Amino acid sequence: MRTLDFPVPAAAGPTARKRAEQPGREAGAKCYGTTPGTVREWSRQQSRL
Repeated sequence: MRTLDFPVPAAAGPTARKRAEQPGREAGAKCYGTTPGTVREWSRQQSRL
């Protein structure tokens, strides 16, 4: 499993949102967002690696 250079939240929440807003983390926020649906999608992709 590859490690990503930005955190991906396990569940949507204020902390995840705050993290995504930090400079240099925009890509992660855009790709995965902070909604449970997108996190679930990310988990599915990770399990395929």
